[in-house]
Amino acid sequence: MTSDSGDEAGPAAGWRVKRKIDDVFGDDLPEVTSDECDQGHTGASKDWYEANRPPHYE
Repeated sequence: MTSDSGDEAGPAAGWRVKRKIDDVFGDDLPEVTSDECDQGHTGASKDWYEANRPPHYE
């Protein structure tokens, strides 16, 4: 006797679950992140970090 629950086991069920999760949550991640681009460093310089270093580092 087999179960008629409608759930399929195996690889076919895996892509269906992933597809359903993608449909619900969407794809919010970009293909390329900002740290992968060659836009240069726009943050504070090393001099700023050294000037604002906490006293316990000295």
